[in-house]
Amino acid sequence: MEQIEKNIIEALKNTPYGRNNLYESDVIGLLKLDGEKVTLEVTFPETGNDDELSTLISTALKKVKGIKEVAVKPVNRMKQPPPEELPPQSPKTATTNAAPTRNQYLSNYKHVVAVASGKGGVGKSTVALNVACALKNMGKTVSMFDADIYGPSLPLMIGERTGKAKVVGNQIMPMSRYGIEYMSIGNLVDEGTSVIWRGPMVHQAIDQILRDTVWPGGDYMIIDLPPGTGDVQITLSQVTALSGAVIVCTPQDVALIDAMKAISMFQKVNVPIIGMIENMSSFICPKCSAETPIFGVGGCEKESNLNDFNFLGRIPIDLETRVCGDNGKPMLKKITPRPAPKDIRFGNKLTIVWNNGPEKHYDYFQLRYYCPCAACVDELTGIRTILPEDIPVGIKPLTGEFVGNYALRIRWSDGHATGIIRSSVCTIIIPQ
Repeated sequence: MEQIEKNIIEALKNTPYGRNNLYESDVIGLLKLDGEKVTLEVTFPETGNDDELSTLISTALKKVKGIKEVAVKPVNRMKQPPPEELPPQSPKTATTNAAPTRNQYLSNYKHVVAVASGKGGVGKSTVALNVACALKNMGKTVSMFDADIYGPSLPLMIGERTGKAKVVGNQIMPMSRYGIEYMSIGNLVDEGTSVIWRGPMVHQAIDQILRDTVWPGGDYMIIDLPPGTGDVQITLSQVTALSGAVIVCTPQDVALIDAMKAISMFQKVNVPIIGMIENMSSFICPKCSAETPIFGVGGCEKESNLNDFNFLGRIPIDLETRVCGDNGKPMLKKITPRPAPKDIRFGNKLTIVWNNGPEKHYDYFQLRYYCPCAACVDELTGIRTILPEDIPVGIKPLTGEFVGNYALRIRWSDGHATGIIRSSVCTIIIPQ
């Protein structure tokens, strides 16, 4: 948030309105800055003086340095009286009020999965989008809802940064990209528009998008939640029947602490925890294949085991993943399937023959030396522990087998059974 936006919020907080102030009153909606002009959406109460409220807002904001013009844009009127006319609620009334009705939005989906994190910046949105793409690649019908009202990132990451959703009457037509139907507030407001809503207005926004969007239904709805355990998470647990939540976290303690808070929140509202994903688990050097655990080792898996959650896997830091997200091309939609291996032959060098024709040749000594398993590389430091002199002269492979379409497992004459070696790494670090 820019300093001028902080100053605007502070000015609204310092301006009394009703029993509170302008910022706390929930009459202020979207805020857009354009040079020295600020435009605000204002929800006027059904009773009260519109001009008086507009003047109050304008006077408050023109005191902010850098603001010379204030434009007030009316939106739907509040159906309740203004704040000063609301009677205080008695303890008796408060305890006898009926519980809010639970709306079953998104009931036309077989599975509604929330992707959450306690802390921001752990790659949750990247994981959510690529999970959706993976499900789509499996032939499932998939939709996404970007529930981050304050910082929507899905439009950029899916390649619709400037796209605008069509509104027909009271219905919102979902956006579509890569065969995934999705909706984000980022495709409903201008990119430069700042949202300064407080809790009740955030609840209304989530409720309205879920209610008014023409969701097609299908196998999976993936919901990308904002960080934390605030209004959005509570609202979604009230208005949808979540099948479960996937928690994304990095290995470091500061992220794990917040992740456990998110888990606790879901448990309190009876949302099952599907499992935890450890993102940014390590950095693998593209030159030498050395693995460096920048944020620590195994913290997410340890926490999963300790609390009897499923550990769904690790995702290393990868430059290509970041580039794909910034360019609006999700990693799992950019990757083309690798050609399947056809045959393995042993001679003076290891030869791999691929289905599409080319042969790859790998030196035995180099291939054995660059084994990535825990016996050859320190898991904590990523430093290679095996020395060249540790490898016997005349080392050769005894057996080799492919694992899936991307990796090779070798058993060597020195008794070592190499862990999985990715073919992409071999072509980089092994002389041909």
